[in-house]
Amino acid sequence: MFLHFVFIILYLFFRDIGSTEYMAYAFVLHCILGIFLYSRKSKQILSPIIIYYITTALATIGNMVVEHNVELGENQSYAYMVKRYVPDANLIWCVGCAFIFIGYEVFSNYSYAKIDFRLSKVNAKRFFSITVVMSIIYPFVYRDLAFLGQLNKLVYLSGTVGILFFSRLWAIEKSVLYRSYVVMLYIVQTYVAIRTSYLRFELIVPAIVLFMGFMVGKGKLKSIVSSEMMPFVVVFILFINMFGTLGKYRADFYDYFVTEYFEDKGQTQSGFEDISVDERMESLDALEEEDNQQSLIERISVVAQISNIVQLTEDKGFYDGMASAPLITALIPRILWPEKPMIRMGAWFALEIGVATNDYGAINNSINMTIPGEMYLDFGWFGVVLGCIMFGGLVSMFWNSLNFYESPYNLLGTLIGGYILLYSFYGPAGDMQILVTYMSVYFMFLMLHIILPRIITKNINPVTS
Repeated sequence: MFLHFVFIILYLFFRDIGSTEYMAYAFVLHCILGIFLYSRKSKQILSPIIIYYITTALATIGNMVVEHNVELGENQSYAYMVKRYVPDANLIWCVGCAFIFIGYEVFSNYSYAKIDFRLSKVNAKRFFSITVVMSIIYPFVYRDLAFLGQLNKLVYLSGTVGILFFSRLWAIEKSVLYRSYVVMLYIVQTYVAIRTSYLRFELIVPAIVLFMGFMVGKGKLKSIVSSEMMPFVVVFILFINMFGTLGKYRADFYDYFVTEYFEDKGQTQSGFEDISVDERMESLDALEEEDNQQSLIERISVVAQISNIVQLTEDKGFYDGMASAPLITALIPRILWPEKPMIRMGAWFALEIGVATNDYGAINNSINMTIPGEMYLDFGWFGVVLGCIMFGGLVSMFWNSLNFYESPYNLLGTLIGGYILLYSFYGPAGDMQILVTYMSVYFMFLMLHIILPRIITKNINPVTS
């Protein structure tokens, strides 16, 4: 923890001498050292804090790229960045993330009630059948499942998390059967993403969770470059290389692939153009781009929005909690309030800073505030410190309650653990709404933890290790 305070002092020093570039370099070094120290004292090869270190470092590199390109006039998508507040934005980001790291460590020995339900091998096979069927039919029935609220998101992600579940088992048991499960789920999920996704990130999610599950199972980072993973690595690299081009084909990825690789331009239609997407993902990637070919590293930057937050506080003062007030509504389960309005904090923020319009009651843009940015907008530096510590601590306690590493057959722990790991890629770059999502999902799974042992008859004893 001493490490984090040392770097916070460095960030303040670099801000005082006007060097945001050195501040960014220091933050990347901070994250690298954080990963190294965490890995030495923890046996967990993958956890939310590890992903936070990686993604916040990449976002900080993205900040430097965006600042440079905007200065040269090469990136019009982030032309709304307020240049005079860039140093303050970088300081808020770096210091806020440091306090998230601190909060995670402070609460690393605390946990909510444990969630643990372990499948037998027979029921693991049944789970595969269920996930395949759900993955295939979900695009056709998602509207009918809206009453499930947050549980609907888990239905949507069940196939993706199933990849993590079986890739972990494949790595541990070296089972040809589990490998075939992984390959089939990977093909189905990638195809569904190509046919239905609005966001480019969703195209690489199946590969990301496959890598995560395999690394967790092997317990080694280098397993990602093993011969078993090479075909998936090649596909992953292919999607990354096409990231910029795919920006021009939102909600139409299928037509792009058919046109480019099967020479059938204009003769196919996806049929799912109106598929809904999760607000959490939308808030990070729904900006209408003037430059659709910007790089992945630019897409994950956060300096533009935080610089606008600083300008809002300069013009209007701190919001005293009003920016985060919709979270109170979000606490009410949709099953108890079916007509509850959608909580779209990113859309509100885009409208507030003047980069969105509200036509006929529909806001046409959504921009993430980031956790440090939202806390600063509401409560200033006091909010950044306390809010970011709270955020890191609550995520740490959620993670500790899952027994994720206790058994690869822990179905509930793996499902919610995969969900948290996946959304950790958004982490501090999102907004505080993610905590409400985590809470609702946690309580759903806690109920399943209590109910499932009473309603599922196991044909053989559950696997315990």
